[in-house]
Amino acid sequence: MTTARGRRWVAPGALFYLIATIVLYGCAKPPAPEGFRAGVAPGVSRAKIVQLLGKPSQAGGVGVSGTPPTDLMAYPFGQILLQKGRAVAVTIASDASYVGPYGIKLGMAEDKVKAALAAHRKPRQGHMSSYTVTAGTMDTRSRDLYDVTDGLVIEMAAANAIDPLASFNVVSISLVNPDGARLLSGMTKAKLTGLNASEHVYNFVDEPWSTR
Repeated sequence: MTTARGRRWVAPGALFYLIATIVLYGCAKPPAPEGFRAGVAPGVSRAKIVQLLGKPSQAGGVGVSGTPPTDLMAYPFGQILLQKGRAVAVTIASDASYVGPYGIKLGMAEDKVKAALAAHRKPRQGHMSSYTVTAGTMDTRSRDLYDVTDGLVIEMAAANAIDPLASFNVVSISLVNPDGARLLSGMTKAKLTGLNASEHVYNFVDEPWSTR
């Protein structure tokens, strides 16, 4: 998924770092709360989001070919993507206190993430996108786990892009509905075209994933 990788904390990643694929317009007063708040989830209206979080620090339009018109609301904890006035993807990328579904947190190692998902009796399924994203002179190896069963997209980045044995850790957690999952996947795939001068994705592989 494209969020400022290090977004945290390692280096720019493809899911949260939307600056290369979107045009932001206008700024508003900083939101009142600094962290994520329960109740902000896919399906929630723009008005409800503002009620819970205050006005976004930035708001803008997201241009992704093949997807409906999308708006972005940026907050200190991450970002919210909306279509038809309702959230389709809520990304938490910088709230260290946030505990996501199944206890998944920012910074958690990939093996612990998979163990947390596999601990449940009912199988989870989806797909995993692996790729390298280049932003300026920086390369980041990324793995985006799309858990379709639970409506989650978990973005992980390697601690060292040039070390093939480097561990991957969570850099963002996105709560999504089907439209949000398609949007985040489309944002990453759009960077394969090479049309984006500031970011480019290569070595892209997308494979089925499940806990079975």
